[in-house]
Amino acid sequence: MSGRALYSGALAVLAVALVPAVVTAEEADDADNGHAIELSVQSSGGAPPLLRIEAASEAGISAIRLDSGVGRFEIDAGGASRIETTVTPFHEPGEYRVRFTVLPAEGSDAEPLERELEIGFIDFRFGRDNFSFGNNGETIHGSVKPYSETLFGWFDERGVELDAVGEAVLLNETYDIFKGTVGRCYAFAASQERYMRFPDSRPDWYDEIYDIHSADLPVHREMNRLQNDIVFEHFVAGDRDVHHEQTPEELGEELEIILRRIAGGEPVTVSYLAPERHHAMLVYGYTRWSGEEEIVLLTANNWGREQESNLVSTDAEYIRIVASEGTAEWIDAPVRAYRRADKLFVVNVRDEAYDLDPAVIEELIERRVAELFESGEVLVVVENAAAAAVVDAEGRRSGRYGRRIRREIDEVEFRLVSENALFRLPADFEGSLVVEGFEAEDAVDRGIVHAPAGATDIDGPPLNVWSLVPGDESTADAARVFVSRRVRPEPDEKLELAIEAGQVQL
Repeated sequence: MSGRALYSGALAVLAVALVPAVVTAEEADDADNGHAIELSVQSSGGAPPLLRIEAASEAGISAIRLDSGVGRFEIDAGGASRIETTVTPFHEPGEYRVRFTVLPAEGSDAEPLERELEIGFIDFRFGRDNFSFGNNGETIHGSVKPYSETLFGWFDERGVELDAVGEAVLLNETYDIFKGTVGRCYAFAASQERYMRFPDSRPDWYDEIYDIHSADLPVHREMNRLQNDIVFEHFVAGDRDVHHEQTPEELGEELEIILRRIAGGEPVTVSYLAPERHHAMLVYGYTRWSGEEEIVLLTANNWGREQESNLVSTDAEYIRIVASEGTAEWIDAPVRAYRRADKLFVVNVRDEAYDLDPAVIEELIERRVAELFESGEVLVVVENAAAAAVVDAEGRRSGRYGRRIRREIDEVEFRLVSENALFRLPADFEGSLVVEGFEAEDAVDRGIVHAPAGATDIDGPPLNVWSLVPGDESTADAARVFVSRRVRPEPDEKLELAIEAGQVQL
């Protein structure tokens, strides 16, 4: 890059560092004669955003001008066919309209290109407002695997007493909400929002969120409580249904809430629900080309560790939304299953403790048992399984068998959620449940760190099995649960448990 930069009223930084694409606009003023001017603006970091500007034209570029309303910036391109620069043209958080003008080289018949970018952001900084540890399996101190331990302890703390029927129903319900994986995304995103909006909720011996130590168990426990509070308030006792088909109008309403919150300087925790994944991230800004509907949300993700670079952070992620089409897309999602969502919700994060109405939980348990009774089905939940499959009398399998997923039995419904398997069987099913556990090393690699008292170092975690039979009436009182939390196959052993009349024999 050659030329000189002229700027006033704002900080300008010139560089050629590459960052992931966030927003891109391309204009072709005269595409047929090859004199088109192309402009892209990208960003990857916290506040204030560092914008990476690229412009190109075969006929050459004279200069790029930028006006954010609080500062002006110009770079002399000297007729180059391509130019790259980075600049942060903002003094403080807020909402801006940034005017970009790309001037063609002298003698070119191309017209100047003008575009206006709308951008809003709050005072969110990587290395200050994010956690230094991640929701990526590396932080064993705050593990939620198996989830039953965290879930049932949380119910006790909230004053809800569960019998075995309630445990089986609610554990299945929770795994169903999580969809394909179990993690702590709400614990991270919502805790960041809580600490930012309500600083007194942060332990006073930490000056910033980033200072919180990864081994601080009380903080982890509170993070996990907040996740359960949110999941049950919204998806169990509330009006958020992970299986609901969100309309474009509903997505547009959620987007308006997000924009109002950003305009007010507040972070926003959002649920991002793809068909096979359920995730949460913290929104701290947005970008949109004026006159276009597509909008990009700037979010923090906390999948990595020690993300302290505020200008370019790998934990900065971007969600592209077109409300009229009802679509939300995670730009450059690292996992294919996360790339496109069919629902996006705003999460309510409170400062104070959440109220959990035991009557709502009892009603849910009764309703789920009645549904099983009416459908003539049995519920089986298996935790911590390297493999779990139902086998019928003909040898057909449904579940994970070895490394493969099989769905050979039409009347058996199967879902896999991380290391856990959910089954629905006909009440008269005859066959077996084949399960395989993890060795200790594999379990630790997957973040499953709990083991029974007295377990040796070579023992892996036990498999937990709940087998729920509705009974002869459609009430929770008539239902029966057969449960074992100490099913322990030997390493590399497949343990076969008989199923008689839909009931797993433990």
